[in-house]
Amino acid sequence: MLSNCYPIIVETLEVSLRSFDYSEKLLADLRSAHNTTHSFFRLGDMILCLWNEGNDIKGGEHILVNVDDSPESIDRMIRHLCFRTLVRELPGLKPLTFYPILIVSRKKSHDALKQFLPVELQGIVCFNLLIELNIRRLFHKGKVIPHLVIGMHRRWRINKNLAELHAEGFPLEDVPVVHIEPMVGLEQVLAPSEAAIGRVKSISGDFAEVQTFDGVKSIPLTELALRKSRSEISDYLSFKLGPSEAQKTIQSVFSVDSLSSDAEELHQEIEEIARYFCQWKFTTKTGFSFKVSKTATVNAPSLKLDQTRFLFDVTPGSGATTPLSGLLRFGPYDSAAFRPKEPRILVVCQQSNRGGFSKAAAAFEQGLPESKYFQKGFKDLFRLRHVHWDFAEAKGPTPKHFRDAIQAKIESNEFDLVIVEGDERQKTLPPEQNSFIMSKALLLGMGIPVQGLKHENVRKSGNWLGDVLGPMALQVYAKLGGVPWTLPASPDVDREIIVGIGSAEKRDTEFTGGGIRRVVGMTTFFANDGRFLMASTCKAVPYEDYFEELLQSLENSIKTLSTENGWERGDTVRVIFHIFKPIKHIEAEVVAQLMKRFPDYDVKFAFVTVSTNHPFLLFDDGFRAGQGQKGHFVPLRGTNIQLTELECLIQLRGRGEMKASRQGFSAPALVRIHEKSTFTDLHHIVEQVTNFTYLSWKTFFATNLPVSIFYAEEIAKWLDRLEGLPGWNSGIINTALKRKKWFL
Repeated sequence: MLSNCYPIIVETLEVSLRSFDYSEKLLADLRSAHNTTHSFFRLGDMILCLWNEGNDIKGGEHILVNVDDSPESIDRMIRHLCFRTLVRELPGLKPLTFYPILIVSRKKSHDALKQFLPVELQGIVCFNLLIELNIRRLFHKGKVIPHLVIGMHRRWRINKNLAELHAEGFPLEDVPVVHIEPMVGLEQVLAPSEAAIGRVKSISGDFAEVQTFDGVKSIPLTELALRKSRSEISDYLSFKLGPSEAQKTIQSVFSVDSLSSDAEELHQEIEEIARYFCQWKFTTKTGFSFKVSKTATVNAPSLKLDQTRFLFDVTPGSGATTPLSGLLRFGPYDSAAFRPKEPRILVVCQQSNRGGFSKAAAAFEQGLPESKYFQKGFKDLFRLRHVHWDFAEAKGPTPKHFRDAIQAKIESNEFDLVIVEGDERQKTLPPEQNSFIMSKALLLGMGIPVQGLKHENVRKSGNWLGDVLGPMALQVYAKLGGVPWTLPASPDVDREIIVGIGSAEKRDTEFTGGGIRRVVGMTTFFANDGRFLMASTCKAVPYEDYFEELLQSLENSIKTLSTENGWERGDTVRVIFHIFKPIKHIEAEVVAQLMKRFPDYDVKFAFVTVSTNHPFLLFDDGFRAGQGQKGHFVPLRGTNIQLTELECLIQLRGRGEMKASRQGFSAPALVRIHEKSTFTDLHHIVEQVTNFTYLSWKTFFATNLPVSIFYAEEIAKWLDRLEGLPGWNSGIINTALKRKKWFL
């Protein structure tokens, strides 16, 4: 197994530094006067100074830092020395940021767009490769030591400022722009900073009037550039090449970019960069030195995880290793108790599509004998007696047409679920012009779950239609309140609940300068066998009130669950919080306070972040795909390495989950237990996260996030879409829809 993490071997036992009492002004003054020869960084109440080259400075006091006793100081020194050595060894290179060190590759072949452009645009419009360098402490041969972590990703860029674009005649009104400003005192070592500040209102001579968060500002065109996004690149290419050719060019990039689809080629590119660092000498005047290892072979422990198994009944022997095989053999987990056994489903579609939707409804209920995976239909797969169908025909495609059709049926009938026609073309429309979203807002406001079905799909047949209706049947059953399958609940004397925490932020602006206006918190609750218990949504509050609101919402929900599940005084209760973004100390403190509000129980808690936003990669050099095989160089699902005592890197979607050879590969997930947790069993947590990726009930396959986080993120997404739409009642989420999977 290979990674993108190269061990750093520190060759010094002790390092001599100068120490000063910290003040913001003194740190700025020292850097301004001596930055070319010394590195300065803050550590607590001290400023530490590392002598790199030239003559030493005076002042402060000398201290000796032991390499093994001061990991934070050593890591800071490694960062500074890496940066200085990089700039020295590669003259003319200006990194974009100091840490992580972010540089634009100068290798011509690393511009993925170049080969598709006419000569006059090559090097002007780019899809550059960015190289990201991090220093992280990880396990290596039984010790936690610093590693150089090498990552790569792409960035769009137009190498022209607004003055040049204006001279070409490119329309600048209302375009989003970034302000280019040199880094004062660092002009020779860092690229200018670029901040997205607003949209152009008008052009006046050599200046642009830009609408920023702080009002309209007049800025020279030479100091502005287009915001770096695919949308702006597409607009400029359309201006130069025409819309059709521009779209074709952008699509061509993604169809041949091997670094996004060939794991071995990506690893080879990383190895090439690593070879530079392995040959360089990293040393200072004080004798501090280190070297970078030549190999990224994984030399860290891994956790032995059992294969995920699924239960389809409370009785022994009703388990299976795949969800679909278990459903076919045993039926859903809650078959005996599930109601309604004869669901009433309304289908809302345009008059012109009635025939297609009618046939699709029959196939949905009865199955498709010619389909590979959906031979049994919704009725038999989920052990129902009958499905009652009704149709509402919209006289046109607009939201008003759909609303009129729905209201005419809903006034005199009751339905358990409504299937609403979707349209691929409407995905680009704002919510108020999207018939499906407007219909969903209206129906959810009445407490009725909604399932979408695109009209493009109802005319399909065989496996194509089966691939659409199979996952749809699973979603419909879950939205009706069903439990398709659960996980085996391991014998445990401790009670356990899993809480997923998500949030949606409403900002003042998409540009620099705007703050967070309001925050809406979402929480989802699960039993340790994966059963969805309920969801709760906080009211929208100012950012400064968010944590208190979250605290109150969590307290109310846990009180409800403790009563429903018969918790008794003295019980040991384990609460595992799954969170997508890295948790801050303030959030950890908030939840720690919450646990103190339950003195009747012995509460153990863990704050667990499950993130795909990290620099780590895994490669399986032991697997080389043959002709027609998928997943070349990609690890199997469940492959993991333990980075530290509280961190584990795990491949949640491996080569077995890939659908096509050029699908690309997913990065592993980083599972981390926050140090303030009182339950720190990493093996238990990682196994739980892995198993919970099979419980979305949106698909029969594993997702790349555990359902605890996946549900919270889906709720956040739909709240953003539905807010302010006619008919939508946000309060219903915490009442009629509290225990339903309406957001799937």
